[in-house]
Amino acid sequence: MAILTVEIIKQAAEQKGFNLRDKAFAPRDLGLKANRYGAFSDYCNNTKSSKHNKREILTAVEFNKGGRPTKYKLLKINIITIQSDITTVKADAIVNPANVTLLGGGGCDGMIHKAAGAELLDECKKLGGCEKSEAKITKGYNLPAKFIIHTVGPVFRHENGKEKEILTSCYINSFKLAKKHGIKTIVFPCISTGCFHFPKDEAAKIAISVAKKYINNFEKIIFVCFLELDHKIYKKMLGKPDDNTLMRNGRT
Repeated sequence: MAILTVEIIKQAAEQKGFNLRDKAFAPRDLGLKANRYGAFSDYCNNTKSSKHNKREILTAVEFNKGGRPTKYKLLKINIITIQSDITTVKADAIVNPANVTLLGGGGCDGMIHKAAGAELLDECKKLGGCEKSEAKITKGYNLPAKFIIHTVGPVFRHENGKEKEILTSCYINSFKLAKKHGIKTIVFPCISTGCFHFPKDEAAKIAISVAKKYINNFEKIIFVCFLELDHKIYKKMLGKPDDNTLMRNGRT
């Protein structure tokens, strides 16, 4: 059977004036040949079927001979990357790549403390620091984010070979803490890739791998990259919503 690509469906929908956010469409609704399989765009939501919630995104569907949808392949495209300043992103929580004192420092940590204001430092002083790989939470204060999750990443080549293990735990513990506090949108920077010199590609691979395990617990997971190089790495690893990288995480 032929495969209807995302682009073909997008173009057909635009020509017909259909809003792909509204409902699931059979190919014939868009004037396309009624093949049994179709790929739908990342903006397609199946809002009709009670067994799928609206945060799940319809990316592929099997049609019966009459051209109506029968089996849905769903994927939460809620792992994204943007190039921006993390202190400007509105979310339930942002993650701060802190040092063990939690009293602020350079780079992203310093930017977050500066933007949040003096009250953040006052609260952090009461937390007694934070061990590497662990995570602690504070209010967001002057930030658009409601909360700040502070985690301390590894210094590359200074952790007795446990750099990957520590970085993995940073993401796991941040997600666990966020889940505990009912956080639904969480924003991560590139932990340990700045002055801690963790290799960028390997760090991104770890971050995305952990994020995929928590994909069902959050409405949106955002990787914010300050540098263009980091953003390119994340875009490449995440791929596009219709890429096989993401499609493998769908379910039928």
